[in-house]
Amino acid sequence: MCKWILILMYKVVDNFFPQKERDQLVADVTNEQFAWHKYKGSFSGSDDDPRYREEISQCVFTHPIYHRLVQRDPQFCNVYLLPLMEALDSRACVESTFSFYARGPYEFTGGPHCDLEINKNALTALYYLEDNNGGTIIYENGEEIFIHHKDNRMVFMTGDTQHSAVIQTDAPARRVWRTICFVTDKSWIKLFS
Repeated sequence: MCKWILILMYKVVDNFFPQKERDQLVADVTNEQFAWHKYKGSFSGSDDDPRYREEISQCVFTHPIYHRLVQRDPQFCNVYLLPLMEALDSRACVESTFSFYARGPYEFTGGPHCDLEINKNALTALYYLEDNNGGTIIYENGEEIFIHHKDNRMVFMTGDTQHSAVIQTDAPARRVWRTICFVTDKSWIKLFS
């Protein structure tokens, strides 16, 4: 039996969705009926001042699609998440959430974190819905790799990849669709080849 060793930690795919599908997704997410909820998690960053973290936390909202084995938004699960899972040949979804970052009062980079370290087949997919100067920093071999937030860009990374969100300062919104799932060894080879 052949054993594969994954060396690449991430892959960036521009123009991920065909234009018509991308336009419909953006229309659905920017629709006033799309409910955003204040983020209740914690933030870590370079500044230890709790007032700083509180101001940043006022700028972040989420819309859960799938979380803890429950469909939180069945329409988005059926229209967007299931086709993505099929395309990735995913075995199971852990979480799928849209995040909305309003322009922050300061330039801010979140603390480094991994989305899921417990399984070698965990995959994080980040989809960016517009252009701005925010993005994601990936930490690889002691280096910081900045991936710009670009419209219709998908970033795939292994679940154990250390990364940080960078909040934009040049646009009123930064919207990201994050999906964490498990994929087969065959899917890894196809995705990263």
